[in-house]
Amino acid sequence: MTDSSQNKSILKYGSELGLWMGLYMILMSCCLLLSVKAASLLTLLIPLVLGWPVIIRILQVRIWKEAPQYRSFPAMSLAGLWICIFGTLICAAFSAAYITLLEPDFLRLYLQQCLEMAATATAAGADYSAMLTDMQTLLDSGQLPSPMQWIFSMIWLSSISGALFSLITALTIRPNLIKTNA
Repeated sequence: MTDSSQNKSILKYGSELGLWMGLYMILMSCCLLLSVKAASLLTLLIPLVLGWPVIIRILQVRIWKEAPQYRSFPAMSLAGLWICIFGTLICAAFSAAYITLLEPDFLRLYLQQCLEMAATATAAGADYSAMLTDMQTLLDSGQLPSPMQWIFSMIWLSSISGALFSLITALTIRPNLIKTNA
């Protein structure tokens, strides 16, 4: 343990480790954003989303090992929250730039892709007729959210999900399960 880790705040840890979370979330975002060109990327998105809490826990454990003064449930959950918020902001900046500069029609293309997949599932026996009707109405009426409205919705979703995952993963950090250098 160094003197610098003694003086580093939870916010500072969150901002530093939020960069790694942001890169991970950019990978998830790329799978979603590029899925309109290659639908198979959606299958890669599923394990990435499931791995998100694991990444949160790994980053929380890093703080646990480096900063004994933060070895408590409230500190670990707050650290995870800050990591997710900073990661979300990094990912949102990337996603906003991609959508506004390279794929301004992303939401319409994505909705059309969803309609095609739901129609295929309906033909296979699943009943998505109400959802198909609602989605088609949205598409036909042009009442889709703007790209920035969608980005802000994703910021809220990621931040709230990150807060919940941080609480859960903070519960899993136990002193006897983690070997520390102290």
